[in-house]
Amino acid sequence: MVDRVAAALSLNDRVRPVSLANERVLEVSGPLASVLPGGALQRGITVGVGGAATSLALALAGSVAGGDSWVAAVGMGSLGLAAAEESGLALERLLLVGPVPAGQWSAVVAALVEAVEVVLVAPPASSVPAGQARRVAARTREQGAVLVQVGWPERAWPQRPELSLQARPLAWSGIGAGHGHLRARQVEIAVSGRHGADRPRSARFWLPDEHGRLAPVEPEAAVTSLHPHAGRTRPPSGTRAMTRPSPAPA
Repeated sequence: MVDRVAAALSLNDRVRPVSLANERVLEVSGPLASVLPGGALQRGITVGVGGAATSLALALAGSVAGGDSWVAAVGMGSLGLAAAEESGLALERLLLVGPVPAGQWSAVVAALVEAVEVVLVAPPASSVPAGQARRVAARTREQGAVLVQVGWPERAWPQRPELSLQARPLAWSGIGAGHGHLRARQVEIAVSGRHGADRPRSARFWLPDEHGRLAPVEPEAAVTSLHPHAGRTRPPSGTRAMTRPSPAPA
């Protein structure tokens, strides 16, 4: 497995250009820039993504500016290509790797962070050994990549990420009085950690919106409470919001 990955990444058109020492951030475009420290991702860090983990990880990877950026996904066998494309990822620059034998997992990830800007990883069901996690994190720092731990903290990982993005689902839209289709979901994304995120910040987004992408929530459409008495909210155009119903009178 490691040899096959290394051979594939040796091709000139798949190897990340060597970055200058002062190019220490990956620019982020779109709505997520508003909650990230400095509107960018610091190179060399690990990012933990939880809550609506896969959707948020794809949205984050798809927001990395620059048409020449590569993204790799390791251990995400259920990842849908249609969903990845709707999130803004260029499929011709997306590497899907897996399944990876447990004994080669850290070696495969270490090889990938040498060649691509963003590596999404869904760690094995069993806990990643601390020594392997430290080596992968060190290689990520050396190469200036961004390692995204998909499903943190639900999935086992021995070290806390340097930046955490957690998506808390608030409401779905599209369902009316017992009929309709789920078309969009409103979430609150909270960002915390180091590298400028010492003070937690959060904002509300559609993830996905009716087009399958991440989009900001207008103030008049925001869910203001998760209390059972919360009323309906204004959804994206052409949809109806589904919130928790109010309890029947006593």
